[in-house]
Amino acid sequence: MYLSYGLCDVLQICFNLTLCVGSCTACVVALHREESAIYTANLGDSGFRVIRAGKIVHRSQEQQHYFNTPFQLAVAPSDMQGLVLSDRSAMQLLFIKLTMKK
Repeated sequence: MYLSYGLCDVLQICFNLTLCVGSCTACVVALHREESAIYTANLGDSGFRVIRAGKIVHRSQEQQHYFNTPFQLAVAPSDMQGLVLSDRSAMQLLFIKLTMKK
């Protein structure tokens, strides 16, 4: 599972380098052909689907605080620090390894 931790690191590093105010959800997917697997990191209501033979065999789960309020990576304006939802400290990423059939 080294690769899935690498995806979390990618999201964390990119977030730490963010200089502008705003927020986003995120979904990163990496295919590993030699292992016949996919690794994912998903936060919020972004998502992915795995389709085989025209059928959805897996889909990511949305992560929300409540309706229409997904988990997000957020940088608030300095005068609003602590007043807006931000999942930075909890960074609740979903890691999934799916074994893909050949």
